[in-house]
Amino acid sequence: MKQLDPDLFYEFYSAWKEAPSKHSKGEMMRKAASAFGLSEDAIRRRFEKYNIGSELAVVSGQKKSKRKSNLSPEKMDLRETEAKIIAEIVYSNLSGKNPIPISME
Repeated sequence: MKQLDPDLFYEFYSAWKEAPSKHSKGEMMRKAASAFGLSEDAIRRRFEKYNIGSELAVVSGQKKSKRKSNLSPEKMDLRETEAKIIAEIVYSNLSGKNPIPISME
């Protein structure tokens, strides 16, 4: 992600946020795009990201955002138990003896 000047980004964002019409918002986006050397879509994505609550340092590229897992805790537990079952099936007769099964918690 390209790093942007946070102060300049915030100025453009504030002007975009307070613009009275779609036309003036588009004009602010075009000005920001030319100032930062990005496409209008990239600027729009960053404005929207900042609008929904991302930190200014993340949006401007000063630090990387940490991605969260999209799975709920219940689905994570289900995925782990399914992985244990699959591992038990795949490796059950590998040694030719009766192996000790993987414990199911």
